[in-house]
Amino acid sequence: MRTFRFIWGEMQLIWKYGIVLLYIVFTLLYLFVLELLPQSAKSIAAIILVFTDPAAMGLFFMGAILLLEKGQRVHWALAVTPIKANEYILAKIVPLLCVALVAGAIISIAGNVANFSGCMLGIGIGSLLFSMASLWIATKTNSVNSFLIAVIPVEIGITLPALLSLFNVLHSDWWLIHPGVAAIRLMSTKSSGEWICLFSLLVWCAFFFLCCLRAVKRYFATMGGGKE
Repeated sequence: MRTFRFIWGEMQLIWKYGIVLLYIVFTLLYLFVLELLPQSAKSIAAIILVFTDPAAMGLFFMGAILLLEKGQRVHWALAVTPIKANEYILAKIVPLLCVALVAGAIISIAGNVANFSGCMLGIGIGSLLFSMASLWIATKTNSVNSFLIAVIPVEIGITLPALLSLFNVLHSDWWLIHPGVAAIRLMSTKSSGEWICLFSLLVWCAFFFLCCLRAVKRYFATMGGGKE
C-alpha cells in the first residue's frame, strides 16, 4: 500500500512538473505529422516516433526529475523515511511508463501499426529500460551538464543500432542482444523472433534494475539513510 501511495504521489508530481502536458503536446504534434504522411509510410514512421519519444523521452525526463529533486533536497528527507530503494525505483519508473503507454498506444493506432501488441510491449519495456538507465546515471551526477555528457552517448548507443536495424542495415539476429534492436524488432515484426526479443529485453531490465538498486542504496547511504 505504501508503494502505491508513493507511485500516486509521483504521478501527481509529473503532472505538476508539466511532463504529462509535454507528452500531450508532443502526441498531438506527432498525430499531425502522421496525418500528413502517405499511408505507406505511416506505420514505419509511427514505430520510429513511439520508440524515440514516448519510450526514450523517459531517459531525459527521469534525469530532469532527479536533478530537480536534488536541487530541492527532497532526497535528504526521503533518506530518513522507511521507504526502501526498490520502492523508490518503482515509484519513479511506473508513472513515466503509464504516460508512455498511453501516448504510444494513440500514436500506434493512428499509424496503423500492424503488430500492436508487440509495439505496446516494446514501448513498455523500452520505457522501463530508458528510465532506469537515466535513474542510474542521475544518482551519480550533480548537474545538468554532467548528466547530459553521460546520457547522450547512452541515448545514441541505444537508438542508433535500433534505427539501423529497422531499415535493414543490421541484419544479423545477434543484434537482438542489443536492447534497442530487440525493442524495435518487437515493435515492427510479428514472428517467432518475438520471444527472443522479449527475453533479451527482460534480461536487460533485470540488469538495469539491479544497477539502479545498488546506485540508489549507495546514494541514500551518503545522506545518512539506512536503506535495505
